[in-house]
Amino acid sequence: MPFPVEAVASGKEFQKAHGDAKQTTTSNVKVEFLNQLRSLVEKLLNPRNVVVKQISGREKTCRELVDYFKVSFFFVNVVK
Repeated sequence: MPFPVEAVASGKEFQKAHGDAKQTTTSNVKVEFLNQLRSLVEKLLNPRNVVVKQISGREKTCRELVDYFKVSFFFVNVVK
């Protein structure tokens, strides 16, 4: 993916832009980035590319997957 804003590529300009409370708007986001982002989102959310996730043979919703990962990460951190 291309850089969203040219200032991101050059550290000082990025810090200066955000340090001065300047907001990044779609007007200063590169058109090439927006086109690539649009294409990526269309591919990710295309019904032909979305697969129902299963755990132990049971279909899970997005909310259930988030909860599953939260619990999994919790136990991984507790075991450390």
